[in-house]
Amino acid sequence: MFALRRTISDAIAQTDMFHNPTGTTWMIASCLWGVAAVGVWSWTTCYEFKTDAPSATLASLERWPSDSELVLAGDRPTLVFFVHPRCPCTRASVRQLERTLTGAGLSNGAQPKLIVVATVPEDADRAWRATDVITRSARLPFAEVHWDTSGKESSRFGATTSGTLMLFQPDGALCFAGGVTSSRGHEGDNQGSRNLLVALRQEQSLAISHQPVFGCKLCTEFDFATCNNNCALMPSDGEHSTEGANR
Repeated sequence: MFALRRTISDAIAQTDMFHNPTGTTWMIASCLWGVAAVGVWSWTTCYEFKTDAPSATLASLERWPSDSELVLAGDRPTLVFFVHPRCPCTRASVRQLERTLTGAGLSNGAQPKLIVVATVPEDADRAWRATDVITRSARLPFAEVHWDTSGKESSRFGATTSGTLMLFQPDGALCFAGGVTSSRGHEGDNQGSRNLLVALRQEQSLAISHQPVFGCKLCTEFDFATCNNNCALMPSDGEHSTEGANR
């Protein structure tokens, strides 16, 4: 008898639910909102930590490219910094690199010559050259900006992602390649910046350190469509930056 009463009660409750359109609508809306929230979170997380594998050129690079028009310093290490002028994620790379170069107590001899290689398409107007990424990069210690039209130099070094750094010793040997952020637009202590600092200080003999790079595609001669569309809109400064992100 008890089981029969329970069955009847359940049937009545289900009938009431289907005859209560407001309750049904709220239930469906809540489910859809939950699914959408999980979807947005998943997409954002995947995008934030998305990185491309090193190009074949970079993966096999061990020394300064012989066909490069850039000048290797003979009295100090040379650090090459590849940037997309419109990449919002690269702001964090610039700030993290600034911390590494100015806040680590590097001796004058350990301070590298810094070449900022800014890749731009052939039809780039003045707006491409007047971004805050370029302005702040040019203020880094011992920095000089090289405008890399069509990404010719980037291709020689095998760089494909904005924020890529390569450190070469005066004899041309590569000792670091990769990024100095823990994810897209997140600055703070991370393995990449620590490895770069070790290489700059020459505290120990290391194999070439390859670190993941988080940023937009560079404007190489093979990737103009991606270059023009990937980072066309830059948000306000700081929107992509999160202090203290750790790897």
